[in-house]
Amino acid sequence: MMAIIAALTAEVSALRERLDSHEALAEKRRVPTARAVEAYRLTAARRETRERERQAMLSRVFRILLEDLENARQDEHLAAVKILGAEVSAA
Repeated sequence: MMAIIAALTAEVSALRERLDSHEALAEKRRVPTARAVEAYRLTAARRETRERERQAMLSRVFRILLEDLENARQDEHLAAVKILGAEVSAA
């Protein structure tokens, strides 16, 4: 499941970058053809903006997964404590 989410997140990131390139070309009144998008060169400011947006997206996606993982670990810990408690009581 994690591999699927990571792959989809990478695809979304790539699509967002291409969309941003389309928008940048449109701002310059250039036709955003496939060739123009591939040839587009980022400004330093746009590169920084993309990186911030990418990190924010990764944080949103993986925060949820990390929270779920932490909750599962806590559930496993509680189950182990209950089992140990039952074994101690039975002894």
